[in-house]
Parts: sequence; structure tokens; C-alpha cells
Amino acid sequence: MIPKLRMLSWEGGEGSSRVSRRSGGRGLSASELERARTSAKETGDDGERLIDEYLACRESDKQIASYIWASSKNSLSPFDFSFDQNVGETIRLDVKSTKGEHGRKIHLSIGELETASEPGQRYDVYRVSELGETGGILRISEDIGAFASKVLTALGGLPPGVRPDSFSVRPDVLEWGPPIALVWSDEDDE
Repeated sequence: MIPKLRMLSWEGGEGSSRVSRRSGGRGLSASELERARTSAKETGDDGERLIDEYLACRESDKQIASYIWASSKNSLSPFDFSFDQNVGETIRLDVKSTKGEHGRKIHLSIGELETASEPGQRYDVYRVSELGETGGILRISEDIGAFASKVLTALGGLPPGVRPDSFSVRPDVLEWGPPIALVWSDEDDE
């Protein structure tokens, strides 16, 4: 399986620095680094599964017409889900998950920003924080297109041949809706 774009950029400065700090500055063995990567991927996968359950509930309650889990079919998709509002609008969304608090930085790939900046296409970020055995807390940043365009415009001053792959973003630079408590369904227990 090909890893998602954001997983390819995990080794970027923020992720590497955080893992290095946890090791007390002694460095990381290949197996420790692999465990950290595996843990990050599991957190991302769990967050997507929780959002899948959330969207399935919204679909059954007729709050949305339908949805597609895009990244489950194409690991290189620049968004994780798309759903159709009952008013005919299609919304793309990317899930950013953490076991920690909401304020931890999120990572956006260049592909995610380029897709978010497409005119006439809404792109939301679904931040799942405090992800654990019981569920997590969801906050939604709706339509980050203007933010994405601003970041991409700022890249215009880079020398030819230079293209960053991803960006670390403090959540407080985006506007977020209120927290929504999400709880895992009991279907696996039956």
C-alpha cells in the first residue's frame, strides 16, 4: 500500500523534532523511528474511521445526502472524504488527528493546499483531538480555501526548482467551530 501524502512528509522538521525531544536528544534507532511512524499512521487511520462513523450517522439522519471515503480507495487523494449536502454542494474534507489536545500543530501537504484553493470547491479540515478508546473531540474549520491560496501565493518568492512538500500549521491560525464529542459505535463489540 502506498502511504498517504501527509505520511510521506511526516519526517519533516516538526515531526522529527518532536520525536527527537521525546528521546531525550539521544537520537532514535531505526526501530524506534518505525514505531513512531506506525503510531502516527494508526492515529490517522483511527481518526478517519471515527469520521467515517460520524458521516454515516449524518447520512442516516438525512443531514447529508451521501459521502465517499476517498482516501480508502486512493491513498494519494488530497482529501480524505467528500460528501454531498442536501442542497447540492459537494464538500471535500481532510481529517487531522491527534491523541493530544486540539492546539497541536497540523500538517498540510502541498497537494492538500492546492486542492483546497481550487475556486468554487469547499474544502474543510476536520480536527479530531484527544483521540482514544472512547472516541475523540471534533472541531471543524470550514472552507480553508482563502487560507490555502494565501499560503500558496507566499510561495511565489521561492527560487525556481524549489517546492515545499508540506507545512506545519498552528490550529489557531484557522477558524474552528465548536467542539463535538464523538464516541465510537458499539458495532465491533456485538
